[in-house]
Amino acid sequence: VILQAVAYTLMPVLFKEAKLPVGSGKRAVSRIFIAYACFGLLLGASVFAFSQTIINVLYGEAFLRAVMILRFFAVTIVFWSPVMFFNLLVIAWNRDDLFVWMSFCSALSAAVFGFVLVGLLDLTGAGLVLLAVSLVSFTMGVLVVRSAGARIGWNLREVISFRNAISALGLPLRGSN
Repeated sequence: VILQAVAYTLMPVLFKEAKLPVGSGKRAVSRIFIAYACFGLLLGASVFAFSQTIINVLYGEAFLRAVMILRFFAVTIVFWSPVMFFNLLVIAWNRDDLFVWMSFCSALSAAVFGFVLVGLLDLTGAGLVLLAVSLVSFTMGVLVVRSAGARIGWNLREVISFRNAISALGLPLRGSN
């Protein structure tokens, strides 16, 4: 929920900047990507670090086996932030067809991983399903944004560039004039 709130807060800016001519919006889009990625990393790391305390406080010591599953979810958060960014960027580029394809692949991987991992690993497998789906979705997002972006003059490396993000803030960069 927290991750979605951040995504939806930044969405109007992302849509506006992604529709600008090629050079104009890249820096702002990079800044938004870095915000998504850093927030996901911070949230995921926090949940991972405090997973035992969270489970203990909410459910008690009888459920401490669930700490490992919560940690799987914490890693999922780290990957899901860029996935949300990639999906919104594709929509901002008016490529709904690619968004539908990405969503279909995520749904299909959820079904496949659900049957396979839960069948093989029971409860642990259930905890791994979202992590596996987030990895598939992340990979799909990278491939789709790289391909679709190249067709309109956007380079994936520029979109996810820390240098562009810092430049968008107006901060001086080493080696720049």
